[in-house]
Amino acid sequence: MITYHPLGRVVRSRFLLVDGTGAGATGLSPTVAIKRRSDGLYWNGTTFVSGIQNLAMTQEDAINLPGTYFYDFNQATAGGSPEEYLFRYASLSGSVQGIDEEQLVFVQYASSLSPDLRPGHALADDGVTFRAAIWVESAGVRLTNVTSMSAQLKDASSVLLADLGTVAADTSDGIFDFSTPAAIIPRNVPLVITVQATIATVIYSFNLGLVRV
Repeated sequence: MITYHPLGRVVRSRFLLVDGTGAGATGLSPTVAIKRRSDGLYWNGTTFVSGIQNLAMTQEDAINLPGTYFYDFNQATAGGSPEEYLFRYASLSGSVQGIDEEQLVFVQYASSLSPDLRPGHALADDGVTFRAAIWVESAGVRLTNVTSMSAQLKDASSVLLADLGTVAADTSDGIFDFSTPAAIIPRNVPLVITVQATIATVIYSFNLGLVRV
């Protein structure tokens, strides 16, 4: 079985042991070995090492959940990066013996079900005036609820070349129009327009790259 989890999550893995009558088996000492797929190393509870490490599992509740044993794996402590692990459970002594395996995959989950907000821009330069039309979009649709937008033009070292100011009203299509004298903008070097867009009371920040040729 393969299960997927967000990065850095503490996952409680479980191993169920039952006897010949189908009743949960208590008082056993099962173990789990956790192998990192990317390099074949094993988790020892603190770090990853070479050679298999059999970690003791805990009996959860012998009265109400007989036969259930668990191990809590903290993926943040184990590195916190996207990774796949093989969990191998074993009970090789006592009245009930058994082996089971599962794969746990930790991946980056979206922080929200809403599409990301993204900036869009169109630039114009007639040699006298540099103009930038900037908007915010979600799922390819321009937003019309941005209440104001500010922008600054900076070079690759974050030195301010021009404060493009704040525009308090957009067009009906959600576009904000900025302009500045073109002479202050160097040619053929990487530049960045930093943008702050206000929606209700929340300010969103964006960066737009450009080169004036």
